[in-house]
Amino acid sequence: GKVVFYSDDFLDLGKTIIIEHPEGFWTVYGRNQDVYVNPGDVIAKGAVIAKAGQAGRDKNVYLHFEIRKGSKSENPLFYLPR
Repeated sequence: GKVVFYSDDFLDLGKTIIIEHPEGFWTVYGRNQDVYVNPGDVIAKGAVIAKAGQAGRDKNVYLHFEIRKGSKSENPLFYLPR
């Protein structure tokens, strides 16, 4: 996919990356500590794009991940390998 968005402080997700994929799919990665990509970069499957971190007042470290088809949120379990 292609990195189409990056923000240091997006909503309550902190450092957030959005990648556009074929057929109208988008993936959203929030709560990153370090980001290794820039808007315009084409990302290969399996590439390391960021390191998970914290956001807002929540000090726990974890990744916020979404798969979207257009503007609709999809269940990632239907798309990720098992």
